[in-house]
Amino acid sequence: MNGIKENNFRVNFILFLIVSLYILGFILNEDSSGSGKFDYFNYIVVTQENLSKDFLNVFLNQKFSGYTPLHFLIYYPISNIFGIEYLRVINFILSFVIIFLFYNLLKKNFPEIKNSDLIFIALLPTLDPY
Repeated sequence: MNGIKENNFRVNFILFLIVSLYILGFILNEDSSGSGKFDYFNYIVVTQENLSKDFLNVFLNQKFSGYTPLHFLIYYPISNIFGIEYLRVINFILSFVIIFLFYNLLKKNFPEIKNSDLIFIALLPTLDPY
């Protein structure tokens, strides 16, 4: 029985570490590629502001390197409703909601797999730098 408790502690510690590092990256304005703050202010914010001024021209003529146009189509109404300064916070919150939904889908489709393994799988997208 002691081995099970020790294993649960390791799993919980690793999960806590992953989520804590994700939150720390948000607070420090970094992502795992090292350019979180630069990308946000010099690319996403500038593109969103340009889309707000001349949506059709920017959408048709801008090169969306590293991002799909769908990315900006989703952000467009969010930035117009809440403002560009809250876009980053909303994106952070939505990231956790998506991970939670992904976990629930995994749990529904793979009931034979342990919950701790499903949580690890659901948290894998947090390790992606982009």
